[in-house]
Parts: sequence; C-alpha cells; structure tokens
Amino acid sequence: IEARETSSKRRAVFKTDVDVPAYKASPCISDIQFASSITENVESSKFVKGNLRVVPHPVHTYRIPTPIVFYFEIYGLSTDKEGKTFYRVEYRIIPLERRRWGPVLQEAPANVGSALETSGYGSTQPQRLSIATNELWEGPFRLDVTVTDRRTFKTAAQSAKFSIIK
Repeated sequence: IEARETSSKRRAVFKTDVDVPAYKASPCISDIQFASSITENVESSKFVKGNLRVVPHPVHTYRIPTPIVFYFEIYGLSTDKEGKTFYRVEYRIIPLERRRWGPVLQEAPANVGSALETSGYGSTQPQRLSIATNELWEGPFRLDVTVTDRRTFKTAAQSAKFSIIK
C-alpha cells in the first residue's frame, strides 16, 4: 500500500505478505461485507460490485432499529443445461455474550435466523440481505451464513462479527 500526500508529494509505503486460501470446494462463499447501503448502481461510482453499489460499513456496528445490511458472493454453484442454479441461503445471528437485564445476566435467547430458497443463472451469484434488529440488544453478535447447492447438496459457510450499540 502506498500513501502519497498531494501538497508535499511525500510518500509512505507499507508492505506485508497476504496468504490467500486456495479455492478448494464448490460451492464457496466470499467474505461477508457489512454495508451502510446497497443500491442499484446507476452510474460509474466507488464501491461497485457488478450492478450494485455496496457502500462498506467499516465498524460493523448498528443501532436498533437500523437493519443489518450485508453482501457476499457465492461461487462454484452447479448449473443445469440452461445454466440455471438452485440454492438455499440460511443465516443465524448468535449472541456472543449473555444479555444484561439490569444487574442480572440472562441466558441468551435462541438465535435469530431465517432461510430462503432461490435460483439464478450462472455458477456465481451475488447476494444481499437485510436483517431487522428489533429482536436484538446491545452487545456483540456473530452472523453465520450457510449456502447449500440444491442440485449437489454441498454446503459452504462463512461467519462475521458485528455489534449492536445504543
């Protein structure tokens, strides 16, 4: 990474090694990208992913009732003769701490989750979801996403952490 100050023309360089895991299984899921907004891309702009504009949410913190908005891509889905894919997306939100109710710590309730079955054309599918925060409370959570290819019954999973704040 190179940073350059425009007025003084000074530069700073940071160099590091990055290990990229091998693409081994089908299907697989990209990292989950939390977003502050996801809209149709109508013009050339920053944060473009295909035909979507995915504006990152760098701190991964949300306030109730702001929904949790996120994006990921699915790779390696099997297709039929017409190039159509059939898959299931399931998500779960798991609390990472017990809920505080005044001075008492309560056991965390069952996780929040849902699933949808959908289809598309091509072995790569972009996915965007929005989850209501009404059932959540202040604290850290983990979002687990599982994708199942409905033709081969193979699965892939990915997780990411976020927080709810006051």
